[in-house]
Amino acid sequence: MQTFCGITTDGMLDYLATIQKLSAYGNKVTTSGLAERMHVSPAAASSMLRRLEESGFAERSAADGVTLTEQGRLAAV
Repeated sequence: MQTFCGITTDGMLDYLATIQKLSAYGNKVTTSGLAERMHVSPAAASSMLRRLEESGFAERSAADGVTLTEQGRLAAV
């Protein structure tokens, strides 16, 4: 499996791009909102977000929702 900047799947890139698009409008990105946009269950979205967090691409907080780290923003481009 090839990696790009630590990203191991196309799915990870899809999530990063979607998070970036949703947050570009100043909206708070939630796990459930992301799941709806990605057409997956909230559990599946949460699982992928956990992987993105562990890889240093995203962060989650109750106040801010899902945000991309600098590394995540660079990879989403």
